[in-house]
Amino acid sequence: MNGNVILGFGPQPLDWFAKAGKIAGKKAVFDADIARLACAEFAAGDRESLDTLRSRLIPGALRDFDLNHNTDAYPKGAPLWLVDGERGESSNALFTRLSGINAVMEHGDRTAHPFDPADFRRCHLMLQAVPSLGRRLHEAKDLSPTWAALIGQWERLCKLFDEEAPDWRERNSHWKAPRLYDEMQSIIAENEK
Repeated sequence: MNGNVILGFGPQPLDWFAKAGKIAGKKAVFDADIARLACAEFAAGDRESLDTLRSRLIPGALRDFDLNHNTDAYPKGAPLWLVDGERGESSNALFTRLSGINAVMEHGDRTAHPFDPADFRRCHLMLQAVPSLGRRLHEAKDLSPTWAALIGQWERLCKLFDEEAPDWRERNSHWKAPRLYDEMQSIIAENEK
């Protein structure tokens, strides 16, 4: 690794972020997925160092997952997504509803819907990583009226996302999707009246 990766285990003082950013360098970013892989609360470092650490952690994390779970009960692609997927509250809620396997954090919302393109992206990535769940997306309409409305427009939203941000699948791309955001906000507002 060319740079430093700083991991924070357990609760950290408020100045931890400033100190970690200073140690990790000017190009430091914080990465919740790397932190989860490393069983830490926080991870900071330059993108290259974080990606190198990710590639080193994934094999062990998958072995640990296999040892601690009956992976035969998981849909194809689910273990890798659970270990290394870009996850958020809405993608965890969607995975939990469609698979029957709890991926929601301890105090998480089991009905959380995507609020913006970043949330939508994580849900979309999960459905692509676990194709059998993607084929059953319609079953999640019962999560909430907002979920039902978003799922009713899912294909249209996916097409809009592809048009607006063709590199959205890349983990560290800097895409923008303002039209998708506007469409999502319109659907959400209409269904949360």
